[in-house]
Amino acid sequence: MARVLVVDDEQSIRITVSEFIKEDGHEVNTAADATQALRLIEEQDFDVIVTDIILPKIRGVELLKNIHEVSQEIQVVMITGEPNVDTAAQAVRAGAFDYLAKPISRKAIKEVVLKAAKTKALLDDKKRLEQENLMYQEHLEELVKERTAALQESEEYFRALIENSSDVIQIVDSEGIIRYVSPSVQQVMGYKPEELIGRPSVEVVHPDDLSIVTKAFEDAFQKPEAPVITECRCKHKDGTWRVIRGIGVNRLDVPSIKGFISNMHDITKREKAEEELRQSFERLQKTLEGTVHALASVVELRDPYTAGHQRRVTALACAIAKELGLPQEQTKGLRMAGLIHDIGKISVPAEILSKPGPLTDVEFGLIQAHPQSAYNVLKEINFPWPVAKIVLEHHEWLDGSGYPQGLKGEEILLEARIIAVADIVEAMSSHRPYRPALGIDKALEEIEKNKGTLYDLKVVDACLKLFAEDRFTFES
Repeated sequence: MARVLVVDDEQSIRITVSEFIKEDGHEVNTAADATQALRLIEEQDFDVIVTDIILPKIRGVELLKNIHEVSQEIQVVMITGEPNVDTAAQAVRAGAFDYLAKPISRKAIKEVVLKAAKTKALLDDKKRLEQENLMYQEHLEELVKERTAALQESEEYFRALIENSSDVIQIVDSEGIIRYVSPSVQQVMGYKPEELIGRPSVEVVHPDDLSIVTKAFEDAFQKPEAPVITECRCKHKDGTWRVIRGIGVNRLDVPSIKGFISNMHDITKREKAEEELRQSFERLQKTLEGTVHALASVVELRDPYTAGHQRRVTALACAIAKELGLPQEQTKGLRMAGLIHDIGKISVPAEILSKPGPLTDVEFGLIQAHPQSAYNVLKEINFPWPVAKIVLEHHEWLDGSGYPQGLKGEEILLEARIIAVADIVEAMSSHRPYRPALGIDKALEEIEKNKGTLYDLKVVDACLKLFAEDRFTFES
């Protein structure tokens, strides 16, 4: 049995994976991080190492490179909680034997460790045979006989390994014709090997995915021996489409192969699960947006004179963000914050919000407390953006004269600086209980006059440009 090292910073995963592997009689050690793992590798010999890609300090891929500096024969299996093509490609390029996605099933980890251990044993045999070859060169005849027997045994072992693998092993020649396919193709695709051998490999590929396969062949021609990863839909014998992931390499220069050899497995169930996860995330996003709109409505109910203010501020803020070239994800957070930036006013008495005359110092103090009140509510909500902090800072000015914290310059989040400008422009151009609307020209004059002092220079310039070029108007 093999000596296995399991590396993961989560103790529960280390214990669970170790127990699964021990069931097959393997000897298992564990490490909580890459540093501990490297120390164990220096002290002991391991056949297989199972490591998480995400580790503290040194990531799993860097650990993989360090392992291969110690020994190229050690087989490394990567595990990840965020499976995608880029993750797989990075692992394969770095020399990983295989990778698994969390949560890891008992069957999957046991199968991949068994295959990795067999591969390590084959590599050890190969290394041993090479050393024997050097030692016994003077006994050529005897050595030839021994090597022939060893090669026959190795060939039989490889054949047994391939023919009993759950993955499909396929060899395609330079014309794209299938020259060999392992028996497991019947389990994966429903065809017997003899039904596919001699046929173009693209016959079973979905028409819309032919360009993916063609590109893979081109890459394999241009970069011999470099792994090429593809995912495409292939037609099962029963007429259904299966998503097949393949890792292939150009071996046209190898006389015994003279083609492209690839390892393929069915990931249809995984793709379906990922699609369900995406749909679930979209539903959560819609729920979150619905909650934000409901919160925004609460403010409008208590302050009818400013109904629509938050929506109009948000519309202008998002237009400014687009003009500044902010990433889409950052703009989403800005939009969420804009829609509820005045939610803290629910703590302000309604008679103060609708008071037609000047406010007293005490009343104005209550108004100034609304960003902090909003923060106290929103900080408990696990937004994927810093919404609570944006709302807290939307009345801060560059020179430190704002409230509630008196922040200056870059201390203020960019999203808060954007909302601050949009808030001023909308407020001055709209009617308020204590004054009629001052108009958009006065509002733009205010931000122009105080840009660089109270308001962010680039934000103001972007806002002015939108209005100057008639690319933005407030909805009524």
